[in-house]
Amino acid sequence: APRDDIEHRLRRLWADILGRDPDGIGVHDDFQICGGHSLSWVRLLTEIGRAFGCRPAAAEFLDAATIARQADILRRMPATTGTEGVVPLRDGGGSPLFLVHAAAGTVDLYVELARRLPKGIAVHGLTAPGLDGGAPVSDLAALAAHHVAALRRVQPQGPYRLAGWSLGGVLAFEMTHQLRRDRQDVALLAPIEAYPPQSP
Repeated sequence: APRDDIEHRLRRLWADILGRDPDGIGVHDDFQICGGHSLSWVRLLTEIGRAFGCRPAAAEFLDAATIARQADILRRMPATTGTEGVVPLRDGGGSPLFLVHAAAGTVDLYVELARRLPKGIAVHGLTAPGLDGGAPVSDLAALAAHHVAALRRVQPQGPYRLAGWSLGGVLAFEMTHQLRRDRQDVALLAPIEAYPPQSP
């Protein structure tokens, strides 16, 4: 059973996301064995960040698949604010790599990529607005501007490193245009299988 408030709150989050009775989840149960998958894992990270006012790193939490181990991480983690829409995928130093969401709006497809990149590189995912109940943004330039504002809350000045798959690559290209227009250095733009939007 949960031993403190952090473990109680985590168990409630798990229960909401997995659609299970909280009393049926133990603090040493594995998230995947309890029914979790990649999409629910990203949702859990988002909800943990919102509930605890922090930026949980996906790579660290992937190796902490129980409530007890996640609570240990949260007890050591300083609270941060103003980083809505940014999901830390891996801790590191220097200029972070920002991975922009594809059409689905989530960044779960980048979790394995973040784990396989060279050690020491911080990796953040940029999720689409509207995933948490807010208003979605459909205009490409406005969506890119939304992401530029989010990444500049994390890293106020360049050089910036941007990448994205499919729509994420197109958004990263537009973000690069907007950042350079503001005289910011973009050291890396890496679109992956990205194509310009087709006119109707």
